[in-house]
Order: sequence, then structure tokens, then C-alpha cells
Amino acid sequence: MIVALALLILSAQDAPPPYQSETDATVVTLGAMGRSQGWTTAMPTAAAKDVLASTVMPAAIVSDAANLQNATQNRVITFTRVSDDASDANLAVCVRLGPATDQPALACSDKNAAGQAGGCYLTATNSSCTITIRPPTTCPSSPTYDNCHVPVWAMASGGTNNAAFLAVSPWW
Repeated sequence: MIVALALLILSAQDAPPPYQSETDATVVTLGAMGRSQGWTTAMPTAAAKDVLASTVMPAAIVSDAANLQNATQNRVITFTRVSDDASDANLAVCVRLGPATDQPALACSDKNAAGQAGGCYLTATNSSCTITIRPPTTCPSSPTYDNCHVPVWAMASGGTNNAAFLAVSPWW
């Protein structure tokens, strides 16, 4: 038993690292995806909006997102809270992956308030979170991007009259 334990320890020490460099690790983690795009959108305060909807994205990115070749890979998407000159440190942005409709409705409260219920809760400028979205497994007989994509719901807390913005950066 001691010999088996010693062999196990030695084999664990001799095992090669999973990646040769940090750059390789990033590419492999992203599923060999190496291109990013992005856009910024204003956050509503009354009800969440799907920040991956074709009506929110720039048209050139919708074309890439709807490309079925891209839809076979996981998508790694980073959401970053950005501010303008009127930003408020107490204003939060909440982000949640799915479901297909915003039910139950996403709730987002000001910083340090009760009722916070987002998948990501971004309270400071440049705070961010990353979500990995699997490719669609089923799609209607006439597939379109809006029928097949996985929605990401986002909204601002609405505790002030100031605007909050969200930068959306997908990798594929």
C-alpha cells in the first residue's frame, strides 16, 4: 500500500500541465475560439431585456451570431458594467442566463439593498462576469437566430434617474 501511494504521488508530480502556456490555456478553454466582438447597450429599469436579441446587437454581429457554423461551439460571453458621466455608485446591473422568457421576472436592487436576484450582480464600473452558453440543441423547422438563441436577461436597479450601460463581449 505504501508503494502504491508513493507511485501515485510520483505520477501526479510527473504529469504534464494541461496547457503549454497561458495563451494556449485561454484558446483551449474557449474551445479553440479566438475572435471576440461586442457592443454596449443601455439598461432598462422597469423590466429586463434580452441583451442577446437581434434587436439589441449591431447588424454585423447578428450575422455572425446567426451563422450556423458559429452555433456549433460554446459561446463565452463577458458582461461588463460601464458608466457614463452620470453613473451612480449605488446603481446595480443584474444579468441572468435564460430562461426563454423572463419568468420569473428578474429582480435587481440597488447596492446593499434587499431583493437582489440576478445571476451576476454588477455594482461597480468595470465589474464583470462571464457566462458560457452551449449551442442550441433544437430549433424550429425554419431556424432564425431569435428562435434559437439562449437569452440573457439584464436590467438596472432603477434606484436613481441615472443611466447604466452594459458592454456585451462574446467569443466564438
